[in-house]
Amino acid sequence: MHTEVGLNNRVSVIIVNWNGERFLERCLAALMAQTVKPHEIILVDNASSDRSLEIVCQFPSVRLMELERNTGFAQSTHPTRIQLAMSDCAQHLLGNKQ
Repeated sequence: MHTEVGLNNRVSVIIVNWNGERFLERCLAALMAQTVKPHEIILVDNASSDRSLEIVCQFPSVRLMELERNTGFAQSTHPTRIQLAMSDCAQHLLGNKQ
């Protein structure tokens, strides 16, 4: 069954990263190559010490949230932190419309 993607079907992608340079470029390129591109891509970087930030800079449409230290997955995806980065559309979908 084929579903037409419209304004109400926007997708926000959140990637939590820590020293993931060996996966990052391929991951972001694959997201950009989708037939229906994500409305937004947010990468939360947990103070990586590899080339992760260099790689993300090659994708100007990716929103980067740089953390000062590695807070782990749970803290990196804390709803308050993500709400600050997400668009109004995504916040509305999560029931966080203010």
